[in-house]
Amino acid sequence: PLSRPSHDARNFNMATARSTRATNAKRARSAQADLEATPGQRRLSRRRFDDDNNGEGAARAGELWDAETEGGGGKRGVDDGGGEDFDDDESAKETVAEARLRMAKQYLAEVQAELATAAGGAAAEAATGEDARELARRLHDDALEARGYATRRVAADVSRRLGSTAMQPLRTAAPHHLSVTALSLSPNDEHACFSCAKDGSVARTDLETGSFDVLVTYASLVASAQPTQRGPLHGRGRDASALAIHPSGNLLAFAGGDHVVRLWDARGGTVVASMTGHRGRVTGVAFAEDGLNVYSCSADRTVKQWSTSQRSYVDTLYGHTSDVLCIDGCGAGAGVGRVVTGGMDGTTRLWKVAEEKQLILRSQGPSVQSRSVDAISSLSSSEWVTGSDDGTLTLWTSTKKKGQRVDMAHEVITPQQPALFGGDAGSASAWVQSVTACPGADLVASGAGDGKVRLWRVGDAGDTLSAEHGGGSGGVAKSKHLVAIPALASVNGFANALAITRDATRLVCGIGQEPRLGRWGRINDASNGVAVYNL
Repeated sequence: PLSRPSHDARNFNMATARSTRATNAKRARSAQADLEATPGQRRLSRRRFDDDNNGEGAARAGELWDAETEGGGGKRGVDDGGGEDFDDDESAKETVAEARLRMAKQYLAEVQAELATAAGGAAAEAATGEDARELARRLHDDALEARGYATRRVAADVSRRLGSTAMQPLRTAAPHHLSVTALSLSPNDEHACFSCAKDGSVARTDLETGSFDVLVTYASLVASAQPTQRGPLHGRGRDASALAIHPSGNLLAFAGGDHVVRLWDARGGTVVASMTGHRGRVTGVAFAEDGLNVYSCSADRTVKQWSTSQRSYVDTLYGHTSDVLCIDGCGAGAGVGRVVTGGMDGTTRLWKVAEEKQLILRSQGPSVQSRSVDAISSLSSSEWVTGSDDGTLTLWTSTKKKGQRVDMAHEVITPQQPALFGGDAGSASAWVQSVTACPGADLVASGAGDGKVRLWRVGDAGDTLSAEHGGGSGGVAKSKHLVAIPALASVNGFANALAITRDATRLVCGIGQEPRLGRWGRINDASNGVAVYNL
């Protein structure tokens, strides 16, 4: 039989094991530090060790550090005794802190140049006095706006410039054969607008010239699909009813009646992913603020989350009891994974995906029963506006259960054709088909089938209300509300999609002979296309 080890032997083995673990941990930390350090810092560390033996470590280290960090040019080097310089790639030796500093300096230079151009003079290297205060104010406002804490006041200026005139289209384009269903403005190019239509096509339109390029057609999608997927494609709807663009402007997401969410690469000009999982028509898509995920809503009553990097399915969000008709990502400062949706169950919901929570708000209108929420647009991280099929426009906030609504935001007109659901053809023209908000501003637009796009200002609490604004004769608003701007944009057809440029100078409208998600009405003399209005 084996004898038990003595007490001294056990202590010796335990001490050896502790020493080995400590040594391994020290080596791991050293290796990690080596990986995170730049080439110059690793060389400096070795120099310190060598020079400390001669008592010259501190002085030599200071000289090497100064030589390593001096200047900002493309080539930097340290003499290695033999007269040779090392030259590494700039991205390999730029740390995270250095990258942030470089981007901050670049942003500061752009703001200074912009302010100097506005003042009519050249940019000075060091701003003083009034220029310095203006620069500080601009940086402060930009920081608040990026976090979603500030709102640009542009609606009053737009109202003063336009007056009470009826705006006519500045230019129009017809990149689609059937009704336009969705559009989105490029964050990189202020003149580029992407749109999709019921014929299954996706197009890019230049807002300045009116020229367009058809990027995707349904026939090309069928031809490029795998043989096992062509059967389901032919057996489902061919329309494209949802579209959104990535915050970087390099990726486009679109979907429709074939239940598939596709990602299109703007640089390569090809469809890079086709993600399946929905069991009904996809009615809306929206990218998260960080661009890492894209969300889609569908007639199968679900909201699905997809990864843009992995190009795969992530999660399904349940809650709606009927078709989900619209979706939008929350504004700046909303945090990771927050979207708002609306559906035929008469509810609008704020989804906190990371926390696995949802805030349910029920729409209220002139009638007792809940109405379908057909359009939605985010104003900020906690505010959004919705449009319903009874003509109601509602401003919501995450801190209150009741929204501030505007009844009959659009007029009921005599229909061009007797049609539709219950026989009351006139009410169909007042259904709010689309809403949009100017990013980070207080300007909102809504569209329907009454031939007009209406503009609204988001009023603050404490404003005086008038009868024409739906607040009675006088009184003070207790919360934020929508105030009508007299100017209107004339539209020949259904205003199925809207977008406002960030500088609030252009309004873009997607027009169709038929409504966005149905065929319950039709305006025969309307033209399908994209119209641009000057604000």
